[in-house]
Amino acid sequence: MKVNKKLNEIFSFLCIIYILLILRVCYIATNETFDYKAKRQQNFKLNIVNRRANIYDTNLNNITNTEKILKALIIPNGEPIKELENLDIKIEKEKLQKYIDLKQPFVAEISKKIENTNQIKIFEDFKRYPYNENYPVHIIGYVNVDGEGMSGMEYYLNEYFNDNRYKLTAYIPLDAKQKPLIYENIELQSSGHPYDGVILTIDNKIQYLLDRFCSNFIKKGAATIMNAKTGEIVAISSFPKYNPNNIKDCLYSPEKPLINRALSNFAVGSIFKIVTAAAALNANIDKNKIYNCKGYYKLKDTKYKCHDHKGHGNMNMKSALEHSCNPYFIEIGQQLGNKKLFNMADNMGFNRNLILCDGFLCSKANMPSINMNIGELANFSFGQGKLKASILHIAQMLSCVCNNGKGVVPQLIKGVKENNNVKITFKPIYFDAIKENIASNLKDMLKISKNEELIFSAIKNIGGKSSTAQTGEYKNSKEEILNTWFCSFSPWENPKYITVLLKEDGTWGSKDLGPLTKTLNNYLG
Repeated sequence: MKVNKKLNEIFSFLCIIYILLILRVCYIATNETFDYKAKRQQNFKLNIVNRRANIYDTNLNNITNTEKILKALIIPNGEPIKELENLDIKIEKEKLQKYIDLKQPFVAEISKKIENTNQIKIFEDFKRYPYNENYPVHIIGYVNVDGEGMSGMEYYLNEYFNDNRYKLTAYIPLDAKQKPLIYENIELQSSGHPYDGVILTIDNKIQYLLDRFCSNFIKKGAATIMNAKTGEIVAISSFPKYNPNNIKDCLYSPEKPLINRALSNFAVGSIFKIVTAAAALNANIDKNKIYNCKGYYKLKDTKYKCHDHKGHGNMNMKSALEHSCNPYFIEIGQQLGNKKLFNMADNMGFNRNLILCDGFLCSKANMPSINMNIGELANFSFGQGKLKASILHIAQMLSCVCNNGKGVVPQLIKGVKENNNVKITFKPIYFDAIKENIASNLKDMLKISKNEELIFSAIKNIGGKSSTAQTGEYKNSKEEILNTWFCSFSPWENPKYITVLLKEDGTWGSKDLGPLTKTLNNYLG
């Protein structure tokens, strides 16, 4: 009896297992997911489009993915492909022949468009970077052969651009011998959204103007145009430019085009006198007090020369700014003392890191210690010595003058575009820098008059300052390398744009960059 009972239990258990197996088979046979996966195992999978998210300008015009390219999905199923000769396929001959011999479907960029056939289907895609360099290539950066960001925004926002890729995948059916069938049976599947991307504050039209005009004046250097009210960077460039489609040609260039000079610190020179003047006004130093420039300033045993070795004669604060008189501002600096001048530079943003996007920043200026000695203070007073700053810090400094004493932080990100919806995240960031009456006084002093040496007869309504900075570096062991600057704002009454120009290895600020400043402000006006 016990044996029969045991056998009945075993038989019942096996019946249950059998029933469960039958139910499982029925489930698999009728489940669409498993049917889908089974079919996929009989297909050859091939990515046709695998595109990183876009980068847009402020008006939603593409900065990346601007130029259309053609791609051909080619299915070498053993039959001759007569149309290959007409495609102008951009692939090595050996690699092409290998695909054909193996009867392996592949995707290749082509130059000529043809009608679809049983073995060829044509698709449109976009080249990541344009063929010309009239866009902020150093800010955008570039990707490597695997499509990973290597510099600029491409690097710092690499995860975002990858997570928001647009993909178009082809599933090509295979016969029993794993031979690909004709394209009519191909299944196409897309993922992501083709128009997702980051929106910048850059304006493509202004960026184009900046690049075109600067190319005639600046071989090495940097330039930016910023919205004076909001801090939006509407154009920014480093020179020389490089071709992101061909990085290897730039690696060993003596001009070092891969350096992003737009975010680098350089010797500043006389444009820093704006800060010294602000500190003087803040300390109630009389702007009309006369100082006699003899062509040098003697501090103990050291003589600090003026660029006019004969001397400017009697100078007040306005004329000292106009003629860029070094001794006047050294005298002002000695009256102020190190702490007051350092703190004013701090107030006007020189000690601030400027964040362009996550992790991507323009480092704060190189400043002397607040406990600098009197010699360092003398140099600091007219923008020399240890002081080095970027074009963005100079733009930020000028914004304090343009906005009644409130500085505005330069920014680059305006928002994002996702699923055809635009989300604007930009908000101006203001900070208290100087008193309103000080800003007003500086603005009056910086107004460029017609009779200045800058050949500004054709332009009115502009404020600004030029600079010729010593670098302490020499070429041919004799001639010192000079960096020349010009920073400006226009229109003078109610500034809309701030322009900052920097030229490495220049001669004289107003001579090198005055005509370019004039041209840019005329167009901006």
